Amino acid sequence: MKTIFGRLALCVGVLSVALSALAAPDSQTFSVTANVAQGCVVLVKTHMAFGTLNVTSDAAAESQATFAVTCTNGSGAVSLTFGSANGNSAGDASAFKMVKGAGTTATERLVYTLSKADKTMIVIDKATPFTELVADGTAKSLTINGRITAAAKKGAMTGTYTDTVTMTATYPAI
Repeated sequence: MKTIFGRLALCVGVLSVALSALAAPDSQTFSVTANVAQGCVVLVKTHMAFGTLNVTSDAAAESQATFAVTCTNGSGAVSLTFGSANGNSAGDASAFKMVKGAGTTATERLVYTLSKADKTMIVIDKATPFTELVADGTAKSLTINGRITAAAKKGAMTGTYTDTVTMTATYPAI
């Protein structure tokens, strides 16, 4: 009888050790990572359209384009660079130009300027700082003003004039 109880106790002990080994948790760890890229997204809300120009008027023609600009939180001070498909008017880096057709003659070009809300002129292909574009991950409204002077309208030929402006957001490298 002692032998049976001894063997039974031994079996229960071995089974208990085996079960406790199975029940003991085995912990492992793993890492979780993410990378937030620095950048800005520019969304055009309204395009700049001067409409039909009155070339006999002594008043300038004005228009606006509006945008929503969202930059990654922590991107730093945001600047925008404006490029023109037609380049600038000869001798004036802040004078953009729309062209009619090939725009090979002066009468097929219509010069205009762009400015910030505070009237600071925008120069083609030069970074312009926009302090109102705080890089905090939320959309900021931006308005760009366009202006065609009365003198620029005077000699323009009948027709449709166009330009494509590319706006590029820049920020300091982190």
